[in-house]
Amino acid sequence: MSVLNVSRLKVSYPSRDGVFDVVRGLSFELDEADSLGIAGESGSGKSQTALAIMGLLPDNARVSGSIRLDGQELLGESEQDLDRLRGKSLAMVFQDPLSALNPYMTVGRQIGEVLELHQGMSAKEAARRSCELLQMTGIDEPGRRSKAYPHQFSGGQRQRILIAMALACGPRLLIADEPTTALDVTVQKKILELLRSLCQEIGTALILISHDLAVLSGMCRNLMIMYAGMEMERGLSEQVLLQATHPYTAALLRTLEDLHGGAGPLSVIPGEPPDMRNPPGGCPFHPRCTEVMPHCSEVIPRPRPVKRIAGAQSQWVACHLEPEQ
Repeated sequence: MSVLNVSRLKVSYPSRDGVFDVVRGLSFELDEADSLGIAGESGSGKSQTALAIMGLLPDNARVSGSIRLDGQELLGESEQDLDRLRGKSLAMVFQDPLSALNPYMTVGRQIGEVLELHQGMSAKEAARRSCELLQMTGIDEPGRRSKAYPHQFSGGQRQRILIAMALACGPRLLIADEPTTALDVTVQKKILELLRSLCQEIGTALILISHDLAVLSGMCRNLMIMYAGMEMERGLSEQVLLQATHPYTAALLRTLEDLHGGAGPLSVIPGEPPDMRNPPGGCPFHPRCTEVMPHCSEVIPRPRPVKRIAGAQSQWVACHLEPEQ
C-alpha cells in the first residue's frame, strides 16, 4: 500500500535574476514499512524535497506538482490542517537536535506535548508514555532524565530524544535528514540501528537523507540519487550500488571505493555542481560527465526503466545512455 506519492514536484525561489528551480519535476512512491535513501552532493535538492513534503518551506518558496500522504493531497493544505498531520501522521528528525529541541522545556514535556495534542492523553498519561519512549530509545533513568533540559544531554542522547518524539504517535511517514552527521561513528551506528528497528516495529515508512552511500545501503531497501534538483537513478539499493547505470552514480561510488581502498590518489568528480540560478541546458550533469554525448547538452533525459543490464528490475535512470523504449 502506497503511503507517499510524490508527482512532478517542483520547488522554485524568486531572485533578482528571475525564478530559479531547486527541485525539478521529481516523482517517486513509498510503501508502508518501506524505506528510501536519498543521496547526492550538497545542493542537489534533498533537503528541499523533505521540507516540501513536511510543508516547512519558507514563505517565498513556490511549490507545484503533487504530494499525497495516504491519498490526501498535502500541497495547498492550510497551515492548520498540516499541523494536525505533523507529529501524528508525518514526522521529521532533523540534523541538529539541539536547535530542533526547545531549550526552555524539559524533554519529557516536549514529548508529552505531542501526545496530548495528537493522542488526547492527559498530562499524567503523556508523562508516563514519555518515559516509556525515552527508555525505548535507550535513555537511562527515564523518570529522572525526562525532567532534564536538552543542554543536559549529549548529542547522541538528544538525537534519541528527537527520534522518540518523532515516533511517539506512530507516524505513517518519517523523514530523517542527515540525522547522524554530527555524531561519532560508534554513536552513529547505534542511532541508525535504533531508527531502523523502531520504524520496522511500528510499520512506519522511512525516508533517510544522507551523503553517505554506505549508510544508505545498510539502512534502506530503495535508493534514489539526486543531482541539480532531479532524479538521476532510482531502484533497489543493492541493484543501484552493484549495477550503477548513471555516470553520476558511478562517480559517487568510485569516491566511496577509494575511501575504503587504501593506496593511490582519491577519485574526485571533476568540476562543481551547477549554480541553480543558471543551470546548464540538457542533462545537468553533462559538464562533468565522462561519457557525454552531443545531445546531452540539449535534451533533458527523463527517468526510464533500465533495460541494458540483465536482472535490473524496477531500476530507473535519467540518462541518454539508456535508450528510451
